[in-house]
Amino acid sequence: SQFWVTLRRFNIDRLGSLIAGIGMLVFGLATSGARPDAGQIAAYLVLFTCSVVIYNSFLTMLMTLGIWLVRVENLWVIGEVVQDVARFPADIFASQLKQFLTFVVPFTFIGSISARQLTKGIDLPMVGIGLLWAANFFGAGRLYWQFALKHYASASS
Repeated sequence: SQFWVTLRRFNIDRLGSLIAGIGMLVFGLATSGARPDAGQIAAYLVLFTCSVVIYNSFLTMLMTLGIWLVRVENLWVIGEVVQDVARFPADIFASQLKQFLTFVVPFTFIGSISARQLTKGIDLPMVGIGLLWAANFFGAGRLYWQFALKHYASASS
């Protein structure tokens, strides 16, 4: 059931955005002259996977609120706002906001921290932090889902 909620809004039309994103990544690396080695690519893939887990877990927790709230569609707006914030490189934010979006609410992992591994070298502490955030978000999402199901009361009860 949790898997269904996670993929409830999956849209096959968004695959074009994925392909365009991969194209932009390849184009950006080619034009910048950056030549990432195997370690940098591995760090990128690990942090990219972490960012998918973080974002997916965040959305799952938002959608879990739908068990008690009637209008779930408004919750998707919050997810889209997070996605919009994550599109920008972390470096454009003021220092304190950058720290907040990296270490308190890890939304910079979704967009820029993983890509930085390809251009500026491997940042092993960030890889470790990304793994911790992903594990924490996944665990919290799973626990919250189980809590919500345990405390669910249907409209007819």
